[in-house]
Amino acid sequence: MRDVSSDSLYLHCEECEWGWRNPEEANNVASGFLTLDADFEAEPATKGDIDRYGWAAYVAGHFEA
Repeated sequence: MRDVSSDSLYLHCEECEWGWRNPEEANNVASGFLTLDADFEAEPATKGDIDRYGWAAYVAGHFEA
């Protein structure tokens, strides 16, 4: 996901609603945050966003154009 307010990315788990600003810390709940409590606007990150922030290595799926 992309945090529109700070123009940054975060990982978002739709099952538990937790988020992580650093994808390498996603296995550590203590380093995450509850996205439902976050006070910012968010939108799905595009492939361009992911490439721009250097997160392409963490993509496990694919993007539809």
